[in-house]
Amino acid sequence: MVSRWEKLKNNPQTKSIGISIFLMMITRVIDFSRPSLLWPLRILYATVNIVQIGIFLYTKIIIEKKNDLTVLKYVEPATPMSGREHSKFVATTVRDYDLSKLLTSFKQMLVTIATTLFMHLYMGYAPPLLLQSVSAARGLFDNSEVQIHVQNKPAIDELRRPFKSSGGLLGSFGQVLTDKKSVDEAELTKLKPT
Repeated sequence: MVSRWEKLKNNPQTKSIGISIFLMMITRVIDFSRPSLLWPLRILYATVNIVQIGIFLYTKIIIEKKNDLTVLKYVEPATPMSGREHSKFVATTVRDYDLSKLLTSFKQMLVTIATTLFMHLYMGYAPPLLLQSVSAARGLFDNSEVQIHVQNKPAIDELRRPFKSSGGLLGSFGQVLTDKKSVDEAELTKLKPT
């Protein structure tokens, strides 16, 4: 039996929060106004983001090269932010599913980069460069697509498609249903397949 401490210790969100708190404590001690520190920090941030973009593109190439056309059927629950009242039946291929999830992660990365650059260039804050350099590197290796296609981890448990929701603000509104009964029922009632 796994203890609560083990679950907490192995949870990626808990690790991210712990790393963020540690880095925030460090940023209070460091003088970011010194050019001798600021330029290497900018170079680090740019390098991490270039590597991150490169790994995303490499992952995309691997997914397209594998061309896994295995059919993937699931029922996507309606969430308040989706604008739908009912669950949606989805029938897609593993390739298309992986590419859509990778694109979603890529868009999130671009929004994070834009936000960090705004905070640094316009508002003059330097600590986000350090925080996002570490968070981006950590988040990249926690990405399910990167784990499956670049790190060659098997698509089982947490990496089984369709991926479980991260459990963030809207994660409690429902999980993706993959059981045969739910999928067959949704397919028979034709809940608007995509």
